Amino acid sequence: MNPGDVHACNPVGDERWSYLMLYIDIAWLRAIQFDHGVRSASFAPFLTTSTTRPELYAGLFSLFGTLVSPEIEPLQKHSAAVSYMGLVQRSLRRRPATSSTKLAEVGRAAEFIRHNCQHSLKLEEICKEVALSASHLIRSFKNAYGLTPHAYLVNCRIDYCRSQIRLGRPIADVAMAAGFSDQAHMHRSFRKLVAATPGQYRA
Repeated sequence: MNPGDVHACNPVGDERWSYLMLYIDIAWLRAIQFDHGVRSASFAPFLTTSTTRPELYAGLFSLFGTLVSPEIEPLQKHSAAVSYMGLVQRSLRRRPATSSTKLAEVGRAAEFIRHNCQHSLKLEEICKEVALSASHLIRSFKNAYGLTPHAYLVNCRIDYCRSQIRLGRPIADVAMAAGFSDQAHMHRSFRKLVAATPGQYRA
């Protein structure tokens, strides 16, 4: 998943949960992109976020095994990570190019939403903040992040809820503090994105 993309980890049907996940530092990956000729001002999101290419699938498992092995030295782990993400960069087509100015504006819009996610934001507020029309903002935002500003707002609220639940705050208080109209609204959104209820997540 690209940074900021909304996603859920629901198992298929009644199958067991099974997945491997690596969290990649954005600045580090941006440096990999730069080495492969990507000259945009910020991280360039990938268009293809799933693939059936066997070399990428096998490479991910190999990298995971290398990174978690206590017998492998840091230099080898770092080299393996650079090599694999370089392969990913060469293999997966990026989203259509967007000017650095537009990327910066959309990035500012995302930052504005993140910092104000606990409030009831209006579209015109975000547009005014980044000097874009509503249609341009929605189109550019979806192209950059794969979702609408509102979906991004909900995702930011759920991230906030998760952090507060981990601190032990009452779920009802967290729902109101996060900007949801009521606890039921937060419950539905939380379950959709986290694949668990707030109570299950706290447990």
